[in-house]
Amino acid sequence: MGISTKTAKMLWGKAAARCSMPECRKLLVLDKTETGGHALIGDMAHMVARSEDGSRGASPLTPEERDDYANLLLLCKNHHREIDEQPGQWPVERLQRIKAEHEAWVERSVPDFDSQKVDDDINAAANADGTIREDVADIKQTVEEIRDTYHRELNAAKNTLHATESDLIALLTNILQKRIPREDIPAALDQSYERLTDLRSSMGDLRSLANEAPEIARLLAQADGALSSGGTFSLDEADKALEEADKRYAEIVREREETIKRDKENRARILGKRAELAAVKFNYAGAVQYYREQALLLAEALGEGHPDTAASYVNVAANLDAQGRYKEAGPLYRKGLDIRRAALGEGHPLTGSSYNNVAINLDSQGRYEEAEPLYRKGLEIARATLGEGHPHTGACYNNVAANLHSQGRYEEAEPLYRKDLEISSAALGEGHPDTATSYNNLASNLNAQGRCREAEPLFRKGLEINRAALGDGHPDTSTSYNNLASNLNAQGRYKAAEPLYRKGLEIRRATLGEGHPHTGMSYNNVAYTLNAQGRYEEAELLYRKGLEIKRAALGESHPDTATSYNNVAGNLDLQGRYEEAGPLYYKALEIGRIALGEGHPQTAMSYTNLAYFLDAQGRPEEAEPFFRKGLEIMEQALGANHPTTKTVRKNWEIFLLKIGRG
Repeated sequence: MGISTKTAKMLWGKAAARCSMPECRKLLVLDKTETGGHALIGDMAHMVARSEDGSRGASPLTPEERDDYANLLLLCKNHHREIDEQPGQWPVERLQRIKAEHEAWVERSVPDFDSQKVDDDINAAANADGTIREDVADIKQTVEEIRDTYHRELNAAKNTLHATESDLIALLTNILQKRIPREDIPAALDQSYERLTDLRSSMGDLRSLANEAPEIARLLAQADGALSSGGTFSLDEADKALEEADKRYAEIVREREETIKRDKENRARILGKRAELAAVKFNYAGAVQYYREQALLLAEALGEGHPDTAASYVNVAANLDAQGRYKEAGPLYRKGLDIRRAALGEGHPLTGSSYNNVAINLDSQGRYEEAEPLYRKGLEIARATLGEGHPHTGACYNNVAANLHSQGRYEEAEPLYRKDLEISSAALGEGHPDTATSYNNLASNLNAQGRCREAEPLFRKGLEINRAALGDGHPDTSTSYNNLASNLNAQGRYKAAEPLYRKGLEIRRATLGEGHPHTGMSYNNVAYTLNAQGRYEEAELLYRKGLEIKRAALGESHPDTATSYNNVAGNLDLQGRYEEAGPLYYKALEIGRIALGEGHPQTAMSYTNLAYFLDAQGRPEEAEPFFRKGLEIMEQALGANHPTTKTVRKNWEIFLLKIGRG
């Protein structure tokens, strides 16, 4: 069916040709030029996806209703990408509210908007049947255009991945259609090619299936051939062949009643490959769908309690994690754990992995105390099955230590960090990068205890190992430079820290690109040490750069973006620019509440930051509820004895004395 021209005109007109997001409202019409007329640069985004497997696609709406005005929202390309890649943060109800508020704003603020200037472009974009593309700007490019435009990224990828140009161009075509920013293309190519390599090497898993079902052998061979490097390489052709194989095998399953169990297992294997292919193409929602179907088939064929069924549940959870949907992933990780405990036993290594999966998921939600016994269980299993000196056992010691560290129990964490270092040194060697990580982890723990001078030589050791093992230009070496600089900062040696932070930034810009989130973090690190030296105006530019990168790379609603808003606000606060700082503190709090939840420690910090800001301006009555709320969350999330909780409580008591309520 498609979106009708009439519907498109109504949507663009009622939105005044502006992005509907309140913090954006960017005009989505380019002015006329000497060579052309007005150009539309916005997207008509679906609140309920056009297809059921899309973002927010589960709905009783008919195809016609999905393309109707009531289900459409006018957005700029960045915000369209954000709502589709983070559907959990942008439910239908929230998008409907944003649309209604934007149209009300248009009526108040742009009453004389002339929609004629967009009508001609909409008419021009209409198809023969009177429908119109969702995205008026066609982003498809020819091979030659891609080669000419992205020759730098292609050449770099050929050198590092040892891949053919034709393979990389095919992958890059898919990446460009996903609207991935140019600065993120190198990392996206690397990730996509790694997944493609794994998929190619595992296609042989289906050979026995081709022998058992000659009806689909040709299709499986087509998929294998389409994934092979060379002139015939095509992700889309591979996808089509696997889709057709899936359909035909589904028919075979219905026909072979006597072999139904085996058939379902085989179809589940095809779905697994479709899920892997979806992940190669960064289609995590598609991977979730295929793994869910796989889990249902395996539950029917093998039983709900089979380890292979558990693996499917874990795969669904991992792809939800990739979308930041931690709360949805949690129950599936627990389901995988329950099945493995029952099927494999409490002491099996896979059961230990599941304990760690559940614990990591709880950590992501700030639920550290709940995670601790699960990390300890994973350690207990690793010691029993792999032995005390195995590197994985060392990693489990590190997991428990990191969890205790997050709870502020630094002295308890220290011997576990030391144990991990001892195991890594013995099992992997003193010069191994993982040993360098163990040195850094122990040093960070000593730093947190205020033992900065003891920590410094350990940080230097970690840096020395990474430089020797990985080279001076490796991202992990950049992390070591940053860690050492952080230690010097903690000792008040800001001038000594600055060149190390700048070195870390230089490496990340060169290896990860200007737009990578870790590069944004390095900009924040340099800004932090400039702030500590009183060089606020210099720091402001770098804090703003870090924020810009986080917004582009992670989205407006990511917790790390909230941290960057707080950083900029704190810098402006120190400069006495309170009117500019205030809205940014509020923005950070708003993002944290939505992304992490009201009870997360980071949300608590946003409440207390805002309280300190209001109190410093002589507005104690406004500050008090924020102060109280922040302390209440910290006591619940971190516990009364956590160092951060103690600091906030002490400041709260000083605040009460100050206002005569002590």
